[in-house]
Amino acid sequence: MAITQANKIGLVLCLCASSSVFGEPSRVCELAVKHGGLAQFAVQVDPDQDGSRIVKADIDLDGSGDELRWRESGPTFTLTLTSNGKRFSLEEQRLAVVLFESRYYVVTTRLESGLGPWYREVFAVTRAGIDRICSFEGKGQVP
Repeated sequence: MAITQANKIGLVLCLCASSSVFGEPSRVCELAVKHGGLAQFAVQVDPDQDGSRIVKADIDLDGSGDELRWRESGPTFTLTLTSNGKRFSLEEQRLAVVLFESRYYVVTTRLESGLGPWYREVFAVTRAGIDRICSFEGKGQVP
């Protein structure tokens, strides 16, 4: 019995919603499934001299700007917290930093080939570090 594309997306959305541990991650996961859904929330920052993109935001709520740093040419994301100096890193084939409803997220995508399969994960940037809130995979072109 064939599963329709709508049923596949519905299943993915249910899995994302059921694996949630934060307030509204299911909305972020719903957008991550759609073609270009989170692209509209991508953080736009000009790169510095070495190609790094840097955002200062108070992630750990200590009153100081924590550092979110990533490079699109070398897909690594690093979070450095000012409250305790801890550093968290994430590496994937492709990644994007998004700001959705006043919270930062990292969306990663990995492709096996141009036609798939593809794998996507969404991580929340929090005072505890980088926490995965949902993941899914598919075949064909990446949404």
